Amino acid sequence: MVKSRPQPGAGNLFATQLDELEQKNKKLHSIFLGWRPSQILFDTLPRHSIPADFAEQLIDEFVLYWLDKDRKETNWDQKFLAWVKREWVQKQTREAREQRYKQDDSSGGVQQGRPDARQKRQRVTAAIMDIKDTDW
Repeated sequence: MVKSRPQPGAGNLFATQLDELEQKNKKLHSIFLGWRPSQILFDTLPRHSIPADFAEQLIDEFVLYWLDKDRKETNWDQKFLAWVKREWVQKQTREAREQRYKQDDSSGGVQQGRPDARQKRQRVTAAIMDIKDTDW
């Protein structure tokens, strides 16, 4: 059995990697109860067509969520921006859905020429339940 010798500098590589990891861990910090996003984050919101007051409303929920997780990050602004973008998309989807339902209600529940699925199901069920109908 041949023993392999450690390569020169291999221990140094490991030590270097440990030092890099330690430096990275020093940059990590937990979120705290009074955390606020930086002004830079609010300056980037118009690029995503998100109003600043919408983001303001989400700060408390975001902080409480991450306090419970007890996680450390280097940049909480980045996490918060992703949170705000996701919530904005969900809000837009909800509003579009509500508008579509209101439109359907005002047109009598029938979508522009398409029969209501419930009515179609009822007709099929009635046809199946008619034992005397042998027209098949």
